[in-house]
Amino acid sequence: EFNTDKITADEAIDRLEGLRYAWRGDGLEAQINAELGELYLRTNQFLKGFTILRDAAAMTPGTDTGREIAQMMSDKFYSLLMDNLEISPVDAVTVYEEFKELTPTGDEGNLLIQRLAERLVEADLLDRASAILQHQIDFRLAGEEKARIAHRLAAVYLLDGRAGNAMQVLDVAEAYYSKQNTDESRAIMRDMKLLRARA
Repeated sequence: EFNTDKITADEAIDRLEGLRYAWRGDGLEAQINAELGELYLRTNQFLKGFTILRDAAAMTPGTDTGREIAQMMSDKFYSLLMDNLEISPVDAVTVYEEFKELTPTGDEGNLLIQRLAERLVEADLLDRASAILQHQIDFRLAGEEKARIAHRLAAVYLLDGRAGNAMQVLDVAEAYYSKQNTDESRAIMRDMKLLRARA
């Protein structure tokens, strides 16, 4: 009925919440939870929505239904954090921290994390931005991308008054750029010397 505009999203949520507790123990329970979780996401109740979707996926492990719910969660998570600028930086990082297992692997996930970190910097949430970028350096990145993010993180640490941390990540970046013989790498090295002097 909600899909045909006969009832509001809130009314649909109330009905599904009633069904959720009345119907237990089979694939229909998972489907009810999946629909309810999606409705919570549509009404910007992100933590509740993803939590219910995670429960729904856990009810049907190894099934087509479970895989469909897991894929929907991943798609919604990516779209929310990459494309939805209406979600506040605080809500965005809270969703990310609670459901970070939904982060895509590879370049797609790295870009999502970096975009989130930049939103946190803009909102002056420097400690949370630096924690996200530090985790990338420690566990997700290698080579030039690791050096580039280390360079950026040094600036974030300095904005946050954490000179010691800035010096550590500058070491990581310089280990890469000092071996590159390009105009760009030399310009980056000059910038990092200025950051080191500020630290």
